[in-house]
Amino acid sequence: MVTGFMLTLQKVILLATLIIVVMIANAFCDPPSPDRLRITEWARNPMVMDPVALAFDNAGGLYVVESARRSTVDIDIRSHKTWLLDDLANDDFASMRDFFRRQMASSKSDENKQWLTDRNQDGIHDYQDLTTISERIRYLKDTDGDGKADHSVVYADEFQEEFTGVAAGVLPVNGDVLFTVYPDLWKLRDLDGDDAADGRVSLFRGFGVHAAFDGHDLHGLTIGPEGKIYFSCGDNGFSVTTKEGKRLHYPNTGGVLRMNPDGSDLGVFAYGLRNVQEFDFDQYGNMFGVDNDGDLEDERERTVYIAEGSDSGWRLNWQFRSEGWRRFNGGMTYNPWIAEGMWKPAHENQPAYITPPMQNYSVGPGGFKFNPGTGLNEDYRDFFFCVQFPVANITAFRTRPNGASFAMVDEHVFHSGLMASSVNFGPDGAFYIADWVGKWTPNNEGVIYRLDDPAVDGSNVRKQVQRLLKDGVSDRPEKKLAELLGHPDRRIRHLAQFELVRRKRFQKLLSVARADDANPLARIHAMWGLVQLNNASPFDESKRLAVTNTLPWHDDNSHVRQNCVRAAGDLKLAPAAAEVTAMLADDIPLVRSHAAIALGKLGIVKQSQAGVAARHAIENLLIQNSDEANDPFLRHAAVMGFIGCATEQQLAEYVNNSSSAIRVAAVLALRRMQSSLIGNFLHDNDLVVQRETVRAVHDDFSIPSQLPAVASMLVPDGLPNDEPIARRVISANLRCGTDECAQRLISFIVDDSESGRTTLKIEALNTLAVWGQSPIVDRVEGRIRPANFQNPSLGKQLIAQQIQQIFATGDPELIAATTLVGRNLGVPLKADVLTRWVESETQPLQNRVAALRALDSQGADNVTGLATSLLNSDNKHLRHEAIRILADRNADLLWQHIRVQWDVASVADKQVFVRAMPDLKNSDAAKLLSSLLVKLIDRELPPALSLDVLQAADGVEQLKSDSAKAVARAEDLPFGKYSWSLEGGDAQTGEQIYKNHVEAQCVRCHDAGGKGKQAGPVLSGIASRVDRAHLLEALVRPSAKIAEGFQSITIVHDDGRVLNGTVVREDKEHVVLATPQAKTITLNVDDIVERRKNEVSSMPDMTTVLSPMEVRDLVAYLSTLR
Repeated sequence: MVTGFMLTLQKVILLATLIIVVMIANAFCDPPSPDRLRITEWARNPMVMDPVALAFDNAGGLYVVESARRSTVDIDIRSHKTWLLDDLANDDFASMRDFFRRQMASSKSDENKQWLTDRNQDGIHDYQDLTTISERIRYLKDTDGDGKADHSVVYADEFQEEFTGVAAGVLPVNGDVLFTVYPDLWKLRDLDGDDAADGRVSLFRGFGVHAAFDGHDLHGLTIGPEGKIYFSCGDNGFSVTTKEGKRLHYPNTGGVLRMNPDGSDLGVFAYGLRNVQEFDFDQYGNMFGVDNDGDLEDERERTVYIAEGSDSGWRLNWQFRSEGWRRFNGGMTYNPWIAEGMWKPAHENQPAYITPPMQNYSVGPGGFKFNPGTGLNEDYRDFFFCVQFPVANITAFRTRPNGASFAMVDEHVFHSGLMASSVNFGPDGAFYIADWVGKWTPNNEGVIYRLDDPAVDGSNVRKQVQRLLKDGVSDRPEKKLAELLGHPDRRIRHLAQFELVRRKRFQKLLSVARADDANPLARIHAMWGLVQLNNASPFDESKRLAVTNTLPWHDDNSHVRQNCVRAAGDLKLAPAAAEVTAMLADDIPLVRSHAAIALGKLGIVKQSQAGVAARHAIENLLIQNSDEANDPFLRHAAVMGFIGCATEQQLAEYVNNSSSAIRVAAVLALRRMQSSLIGNFLHDNDLVVQRETVRAVHDDFSIPSQLPAVASMLVPDGLPNDEPIARRVISANLRCGTDECAQRLISFIVDDSESGRTTLKIEALNTLAVWGQSPIVDRVEGRIRPANFQNPSLGKQLIAQQIQQIFATGDPELIAATTLVGRNLGVPLKADVLTRWVESETQPLQNRVAALRALDSQGADNVTGLATSLLNSDNKHLRHEAIRILADRNADLLWQHIRVQWDVASVADKQVFVRAMPDLKNSDAAKLLSSLLVKLIDRELPPALSLDVLQAADGVEQLKSDSAKAVARAEDLPFGKYSWSLEGGDAQTGEQIYKNHVEAQCVRCHDAGGKGKQAGPVLSGIASRVDRAHLLEALVRPSAKIAEGFQSITIVHDDGRVLNGTVVREDKEHVVLATPQAKTITLNVDDIVERRKNEVSSMPDMTTVLSPMEVRDLVAYLSTLR
């Protein structure tokens, strides 16, 4: 029986090997078509609800993470923008917990009841109300083999502390179930066999340093090549202490971590990621994922190759550096992520310390999986699958090497029409899809679909995979386990690898690794097995020497060589230093990069000859890279190598090296070491070297000892003409806080030799304006910094002393900024100068308005007369500012003006008149406002004035009842009170809402310029296609009319297929469906069991985040897009 089985197994492996060869020969041609795949329903609510992550056990049972806390009790800073700076100040989980309890204390119940539901019904609106909803894991299985789940139980719940985040990761491992939900990584176990967890322990607590964005939590639990457990953490950050007592402190960024299955040896594999929901490895152990963008204008999500030790550049603080956050972040909009091009694929002048994305790609990436080898069909071997939730797409692509990184190829839409959240491959080889069924908020809906190729479903190799996974391989002889290391399915290869490790078969793993006639994948898994075995029980010197002498360093297969050096690094094989060093000259960039990273991990004695040779090889690698591709991944690898085989002093001595590439790498290595010797490079004559040095000293945790040296660069002719450097130099002066630093700032502002640098002068001015404030909001990064001012009041004093000299520069932008700063600080400004600016037709408008406001704020004697003279100005901005001033200073005069002008005034002027009426305290004005309100109730008022009248009436006590009556009557209008948003908006204000509103986030999904934000329709030219009423409906009832190309339909066929697409045409007998792959399918009406239109748009209802006034302005802006 066993013999027959093993003969079949050998044939299957041989056939699969031949198929792999054929596939490689034909790789990267046209992408395959998913048309012949069939989708069926596997489970539906109430068996599953609100699914966000899927993981199968080897027996075919499915663990489903269900999230009920997202958008309900998981705090999102976008709904609490005034909390921003306090939240950014959090440094670890404990401070975040205290922050929650402080902001939502029982004593603030009345303040918080408008938004915080009393869910526990104790009459108090406090943080305890966040403990009423739990995340959970559900366990499903198909017990009768009919292709549908018939068993569903809650495996674990009661994850519901006030700070508990959104659960998003689950993985069964060795009888345990690992589960990720902020702030914990849990280990759960079913002790009595009832499919429900009885035991639980938190392996680690400390994930989640900030409230920030919900869902940027823990996720992506995955078994790595060498048997470690990998998982991802979003940019809400983490500060965790390992079992060995080491603190992993990354409070302002996300990353990928890994550990042994028992929780030992937890470490950070890569960081600088925003929110890689899931990631996966290809069959050679290379890690890929798709990272969320920052919802910033023109920015896109990114496909990332996640190299060991890499920093992808993202920091949580970048999120809040936009115009929409200016009011809450300290008044700053400079964003290094955007301004310094970190989000783009590799380009010139990109920061050298990051590893850039492969490609800008995807919309709202979620689930992400690699075909394990026997999934779907041969067409989809080696494909990754990416869920794009907001656009209801699942896409597929492969990768090919591109230097020391990769490129995407064969990308196409694999499936469309489901609000999929996660995907995974079952033991049966089918592709399983979790359908959220809805938009963003939990709704107790959910479906699990099974998608497969009927021609392959149930094939011999599939059955074999199922049998091996279910039964295990503990009874297989060692020889057969070695054969299984080359199985076409990675799960079986891992099964064999792990069993050989469990048996501690060192020699067998070593012999397979060196067998040049063996399947390359078997050899690679054998090397991973050696690493895994060493992790469980460290090798003695004899074994380390045996591995060094046996590994196939010069194998013809580059994947084998790549994993050979990777294994050497993971094993810390110092005896293999010469072999690894030699491979820095390999023909294949990926091999070179892995060799350089390995050099940094070998444990080479840095003063030894091996250390000298290693550094020399890294130098040559950097020079060659600079002369050829300038590959950032090779540079990163070289930096990792330097860190492991060079001392700080040895790196500092590169300051005089003739190669700028070597000097840059030395700076980047010193940055990671937090070495003060980095200061040697501050005045390098190469701008790239200098820029990276300044970044290293200033950014992140900084190198405080060198910050004064950076600050001292703000001297005449000493500041490089480079914005990234200059802004950090200005910021360093604020952070150092000495009187000398303040003097440098004011000197720079008034220095005539620095003309043409207006933006930087304004930045220096605004820096002085916040001098003395504590804590400091970093003006480049947005981090919260400690303050240390020698004289906290000196900034205001220097501005007051030099304000006339600043005005004398004649720079209109600088003058406008200075006027605003002076007004905000209470610095007296000369009234005669301000008056001349207001009256001058040649002055820029911004200066005239700023001067008028300054005169008003300091109570100038002539401001009333000046405002009166501007009531008839040709410029509406001056007119409206004058109306505002007179409403406070001379109400009677203003009323007379309104009375005379009312019938001839423009709509915009009437709106300002109406909004001023409550402040006039004038009976005639009150009568006019009352009459306008009556017209509003009777629906006789011009629509463009409706919201203004309503707002003004709310400010008059005796009109509040009529105002409420108007709102009540508006319920009969097509869009309620938002019907009044159709006319009268300001397009300029609407554009700012479109680009910068924190909660509306229009630019997250749309593009007004047609640049490709595919989550929603492109808006360029929208006003030439639809009218205002259509635009308003799209904002307040987004599911009423879904735009063409974004409306899908689901058809259930009587053969069990579930088809998605758009209807091209139909008659009484046929329906022609266009699939996401641009194919058409003709269906007989009689064969259609169920047909449902997907009515739900992924766009949120704007009435939940925008006021009627804001919607009115947004409609006005959209109406200009012709």
